[in-house]
This record gives sequence, structure tokens and C-alpha cells, in this order.
Amino acid sequence: MAPLASLATLRTFRAENAAAALEAARAALGTDACVVSTRTVRTVTGGSEIELLVDTVPAPSAGLRTRPIARPTLATPPVSRAPSFRLAPPAELGEQTALEERLRAAGVFDCLAGPIADGCRRVPGKTPIEALDGMLHELVRVGDAPWSRPQGQRIVALVGPTGVGKTTTLAKIAARALLDNKLRVALITLDSFRIGAVDHLRHYGEIMDLPTWAARDEATLDQALQRSRNAELVLIDTAGRSPSEVESFERQLGLCRAANADIVLVAAAATGRRQLRDLRERYAGASLAGLIVTKVDESEGPGAFLNTAATLGAPVLAWTDGQRVPEDAHEADLEWLRHGVLAGGRSGDDEDRG
Repeated sequence: MAPLASLATLRTFRAENAAAALEAARAALGTDACVVSTRTVRTVTGGSEIELLVDTVPAPSAGLRTRPIARPTLATPPVSRAPSFRLAPPAELGEQTALEERLRAAGVFDCLAGPIADGCRRVPGKTPIEALDGMLHELVRVGDAPWSRPQGQRIVALVGPTGVGKTTTLAKIAARALLDNKLRVALITLDSFRIGAVDHLRHYGEIMDLPTWAARDEATLDQALQRSRNAELVLIDTAGRSPSEVESFERQLGLCRAANADIVLVAAAATGRRQLRDLRERYAGASLAGLIVTKVDESEGPGAFLNTAATLGAPVLAWTDGQRVPEDAHEADLEWLRHGVLAGGRSGDDEDRG
């Protein structure tokens, strides 16, 4: 098989699997050439191939003495190379490819699956799958669940776009706090925008026998907080806004800051890659204390959870996967995530997979 591209000393090889691509590279360049990167690419017929980017200049052997090389007089500066590694045995590249394919099958974005598999392959003394735990800990940070027992009073404000289930999530947190830790809980809503929003939260408050207050500005919020001063956990609900409603968005964030609340972003697991990037930029200045990933049951599961958590970057405090209160609220668990992305499956394509 002939190389598909050539730039300076870099050559690209493609084949239907890693072993075939590696064999072609070795046949053309010998065993001293170095693989710079490996990835899965789509073909025009809708299938996929493994692509190796190979450096034709061999890496120097450890301990090898070389004579000093005079500095060349070139008109252009030397090109810096990406870190390279010697051609791995077919089995090693096969493991990396297998992990990448399993991540993709679980719904992990293409832009994450390849780098995760490649990073896992580079961990010394471990197979890619064995190294996955460490990689997930680097990508996804976790924090204490919002219903855990606080030191003193804790105020938590849930923010996020419309339709991600903030109010239901708030009710789940309140119920877990009551049942698991016997905390004194109070509810406050800043959502006077949606019709029936106050009644929705008040209904949950009546079911759980919790004090529930509505606030529309800093003065009424201060009153609600004073009335909730004996509560160990105060949960604040906010209205979802479109990105164009900048003034309302900033006003709500300002009220949350005035309450000295931990601002927690709520995002649905099925959110697409472009929308996640927009969400990350929108809340970049909000000093987020954490993230709750909702509606995992309406997504591709752990892969979608990983996409959301890794893209948004805030510590994951909890995740939800249904409408039941409080059964469908769970603490963040990377062991669950690891098993899920290795065992998960998907069907069809999504234009936002990227």
C-alpha cells in the first residue's frame, strides 16, 4: 500500500485495521520509523480505516554516541516535531484501536475517544484498558453530592438552560438530604418568568413539608434567606434563559452571588458538542462550584455523561436518570463511568459527535 500523503519526513498510511497499516508502514520504511499518531478515519463509503502518521527519521537510540552536527545554514527555521514513539507491535496498536472503538460505541465524541485511547496507550506498564481509570480521573473531577452533610449552612443555586430539569433535580436533592442525612432544608425560587414555576416548586415543598419562598430581587431574596437561617441546606431554583437574554442571565447570576451560593450548573447528558461548547463559554465567568448531569436515561448513557463532564470541566456532584424523586439522583461515580463506557453500545450517527 502506498502512502496517502507526504510532508517533509512525515508519511501517512491507511488500512482496514491497525495491523495492516503497521505492516504497510514497516514494509515501506523499516522498523526504525516512528509513529507520530494513530486515529480512526471515515471512508467515502461510510466505513472506517486506521490511519498512522509515521516519521521516516528514526529516533536516536538511548546511549548511542553521535558526532556533533554542524548547524545548517537554512533560510527557514527547523520544524518542531510532535513527540513520537517507535512502531508498536500490532497487538499494542490493536488494543488502542479496540479501546477507541469501544469508547465510540458508548457514544463518546470522536474528538475525545481518539485522544483518550492514545493517552491510555502511552501509560508505561499498563494496557490501554488498564490505564483508562487514570485517564478518566484526569478528564472528570468529582465533588461531594449536594445532599451531603455540610459544615454550617450550605446554599446551593442550580443554574442552566431551559428544559434540563433544574426544578425536578432540586426536589431530588432536597429529598436525598432529608432521607439520607436528616438535614433541615429550605427552598427558594428565583423563577418568576415561567408560568406556574413558583407553584411547581411549592408543590414539592408541600409534599416534603419544606418551607418554600419566592424571590424576584435582592431585597426579597434577602428576606427569604433570613427566613431560612435555621436550614442546613438552602436550595435556590433559577429560570432557564436563552443565550440572547443576557440581562436576565446576568441578573440571576448576580442574585446567586449576593446569596453567597455555590453555583451549580445543570446540563442534560444528551447535549450536543457545539451546544456544550456554547454552555461552557456562557458560564466561564460564573465561578461554578460544580456540575449535575441530568437525563442520562434519555442519552447514550455513560458515553454522553463523559462528553458532558469532560467538555464543561466543573466537578461533577451528581447525575440523574429518571423522574423518580429521589431514587433517580446519584452521586458521581467514576467506577460506574468506566464500566459503562467499556460495555456501552450505540446505534446510528449524531452530527454533533465530532
